[in-house]
Amino acid sequence: MLDKNSQDTDQTPLAQAPLAQAEARPIPATTDKSEREKWRCLPFDGPRNFRDMGGYLNEEGKAIKWGVIYRADRLSALTDADMDYFKRLNIRKIIDFRSDHERKEAPSRTDALEDTQTLWMEVFEGGAFVEDMWRSLFSGDLSDASHMHDMMRAANRRFVSHHHNVFADFFKLLLEDENIPLLFHCMGGKDRTGFAAAMILSALKVPEDVIMQDYLLTNTLTASSTEIRKKNLRDRLDRDISDDLLDAVMKVQADYLQAGFETIHETYGSVEGFLKEGLGLGVSEMDELHRRYLAAD
Repeated sequence: MLDKNSQDTDQTPLAQAPLAQAEARPIPATTDKSEREKWRCLPFDGPRNFRDMGGYLNEEGKAIKWGVIYRADRLSALTDADMDYFKRLNIRKIIDFRSDHERKEAPSRTDALEDTQTLWMEVFEGGAFVEDMWRSLFSGDLSDASHMHDMMRAANRRFVSHHHNVFADFFKLLLEDENIPLLFHCMGGKDRTGFAAAMILSALKVPEDVIMQDYLLTNTLTASSTEIRKKNLRDRLDRDISDDLLDAVMKVQADYLQAGFETIHETYGSVEGFLKEGLGLGVSEMDELHRRYLAAD
């Protein structure tokens, strides 16, 4: 959950040479099966956390189809070549979990695409949590990493207790043919997006350790750009801020997601109970998700 003050200053955050032209960049679903995992994180110039959710094996040994569900960070950083590459994915629906404030600060370049519809499904009413968090950090009121850590755990608890209706509506879209392939994202592609991804993988019966692996992959994919964001923020505030404090907000930690699962068990008894009662996924909906997103072989 980041705002413009913590973002990289240009469209190519690492100041690297642009990647290969759009037509030369691989699309996991159309590459050789042995190469797909290598390209799970799609090679965009701007976004660092744009992923295909395919390939994960569930408890029955069935794999999630490639090229049907994507997760991402901000889409405001897409370069012109990125936009051409993005069009090749044929994404029909984009779900943006950001607040109105975040969207105005960093408009998605994909909003103007004619063949792709964006739906805004705001998590955190009015963006209050995100704005309060950064305001506390900027003012110096929040200087203890443990407090930020607690805030992030609380945010994941609220995904279950306060925002389950948003995620229930999100799952309804996953059950409609006209929305596939579908992309969902927030600003950093880690917290709101990470929880949504965990629920999709849970519904598809992917083991918990694999769900956590997917959640923590954010830290690996964004390691370099996170260091740049830290420097930018310190320069802007002209004071030192501990790595522990910045890591608490700019990275994901296993117990953040675990806090969400703990709330699920406390409130609904089990993940299955949350999927059914909290997200409205009955037997027929679950069967349809499995038919739609799991490969036959």
